[in-house]
Amino acid sequence: MDALRISGNAVPIRGRPPHEFIAQIWRAPGEASESALCRVKRAVQVGRRNEKRAPRRGLTNLLPARTKTNSRPLQWRISALVWAAFIFYLSTATFGEGTSQSLLTGAVAFLHLTLSPAALDIVHAVSRKLAHLVEYGILGLLLYRSLAASGGLSGELQKALWSVLAAAAYSLTDEFHQLFVPGRHASIADCAIDSTGAAVAILLVLGYRRLISYREEEGLA
Repeated sequence: MDALRISGNAVPIRGRPPHEFIAQIWRAPGEASESALCRVKRAVQVGRRNEKRAPRRGLTNLLPARTKTNSRPLQWRISALVWAAFIFYLSTATFGEGTSQSLLTGAVAFLHLTLSPAALDIVHAVSRKLAHLVEYGILGLLLYRSLAASGGLSGELQKALWSVLAAAAYSLTDEFHQLFVPGRHASIADCAIDSTGAAVAILLVLGYRRLISYREEEGLA
């Protein structure tokens, strides 16, 4: 159809921009003011500009806007239990300070490095503390994934908090277990390091997810 007849007038429609066609239809029944259509168009344009300028970095955007449902909580819970058992095994006499010292000495020799006894002791102590961070960082993430999914900022923060508390509680039991292991000893400082590892790992993952979500919203991904 090339034209539309309104009030006895033929309004051509083929090959015309939509806004011109709408404007002529608006005027066709009478002398309706064209300024009304202009005001509508300006309102739409202003609304689009305001939407683009709207701030998106509020507190509610600390976590991804699209929270995916955790469809395999049982798998993550089993993984968390297996990893907790592995941590328990690492706390036995087999992996005492003598074992880690021997492994570090072998690694230094393999790399043809020269370290003084004092420097070797420092590297040994730092590496053992880093091992605590990594062990409980992984445990914290597995615990976080094993909890039921909940939407919103408060729900995600509650999951993170419970995960860190569970990792800290397990760290206390692990240190208590080492009181009865020959060659091992309990340390409150190690508990603090373990809890820090769990908290930092969860925060890093949440921050990374938020960054990806933000880039997708902005069309940068």
